[in-house]
Amino acid sequence: MSGAAGPASTLGTPSNVGTAGTAGAGLHTRAGNAMGRTRDGLLDGAVASIQRDGLRHLTMSGICIRSGVAKATLYNHFRTKADVLSALVGREVDRVADVAQSAAGGGSLADGLNAAADYVATFAPGRAVAAGEPQALVPLLTAGSGRGWEHARDRASAVLDVDPTDPLVDLVLAWLGSVLMAAPSPVSRRANAELLAAAAAARTREVPTGPSDAGDGGASGASADGRAAVTAGTTGTST
Repeated sequence: MSGAAGPASTLGTPSNVGTAGTAGAGLHTRAGNAMGRTRDGLLDGAVASIQRDGLRHLTMSGICIRSGVAKATLYNHFRTKADVLSALVGREVDRVADVAQSAAGGGSLADGLNAAADYVATFAPGRAVAAGEPQALVPLLTAGSGRGWEHARDRASAVLDVDPTDPLVDLVLAWLGSVLMAAPSPVSRRANAELLAAAAAARTREVPTGPSDAGDGGASGASADGRAAVTAGTTGTST
């Protein structure tokens, strides 16, 4: 009895358990990283296929060819073309938001919005689709309530520092959609970025209406003026 207890006790020591746990976690992390790289490679293949053949002619076979992977690998990650497009849009939303947050962190919100617009305006696959088959982008750019739009609103609201339900969030997303479709000039993009940043700043200055501030309507008035100016600026300087 006592002789059998020795090896069992050794296997159960904290140092051995910790080593096994660390090794297991390392394997899990490496596997996850490999899957992430494969997934990104598949999305890159989809981008290459879209640039070459267009969005309407995107096929699972074409993605495999451009990615250099077997169909089984593709279907392990994405079951349908719609799944691929959803993942691709989600990845680009994250990239645009990251660009905006980085630029805003080193400058101003206007800098961040302008950087986001520059990214969108120079996103070659999107611009190719906008030029050759713009109708194919309409479903992707029409505001909705699906998971993809919820994600886009969450990322945009974080950049703007407003609530995801704030109408300004959808206004910014619509503006970026118009940038993708029309690729306005850098001067126009900067002007609209300034307007949208001013509207966001007005949101943070708003004071809740109550007995103590009934006479202070300047903040909410400024916010309303900001929304009007952004709307006018977005439509008036879109080209």
